Amino acid sequence: MEGSEHYKPGVEAGGGRFKIIKKLGEGGMGVVCLAEDSMLGEQLALKFLSAQLGHDEEAMEDMRRETRKSRQLTHPNIVRIHDIYHLPGEAPFISMEVIEGQALSSLKAEQIDRIFPWAYLEPLVAQMCDALDYAHEEKIVHRDLKPANLMLDSKGRIKIADFGLAATISDSMVKVSKDMGVSGTPSYMGPQQLDGLPSKATDDIYSLGATIYE
Repeated sequence: MEGSEHYKPGVEAGGGRFKIIKKLGEGGMGVVCLAEDSMLGEQLALKFLSAQLGHDEEAMEDMRRETRKSRQLTHPNIVRIHDIYHLPGEAPFISMEVIEGQALSSLKAEQIDRIFPWAYLEPLVAQMCDALDYAHEEKIVHRDLKPANLMLDSKGRIKIADFGLAATISDSMVKVSKDMGVSGTPSYMGPQQLDGLPSKATDDIYSLGATIYE
């Protein structure tokens, strides 16, 4: 399932269960679309992964394992993960809660001098800390926390997206392409993560500090 024609409105995915409404965004980790779930009659987001990953069973097992972990997280400030799909003839994708809002990276550009007033940012930081504390208690680390993965919803709540998934997708792409590198976004990664050591909760704390500073 490669090419822009696969993400046009009306195209079906997941064996016909989901119907694409529109494309929400695209990046190095895949394409995200707004879709209608015909079984439940509700809208959700689908993150389509590279078809290249679908041809590598080890990479898909990594994705299934991380999805199982991420879907355990139920918190008002974490984007809810539903399931992972990998059907014949389709690129694999992950279904998740759809957020009506913008990423902090986009909202920053709208601020005077591209700086958030602290009074605006303070309650959001408290929400981020609460969400990370909850996830770390569940022994789950994000591994790629940054402004682009922080959404502000229509109720003014922060929502942390791609918990554990972005870094796993990056890891899998490195394995599949046999390209040497470290997963994550260097500007927000702690020294031990940059050295390729196993990620810990302290890496998320470092990334949170880098994000707040920016």
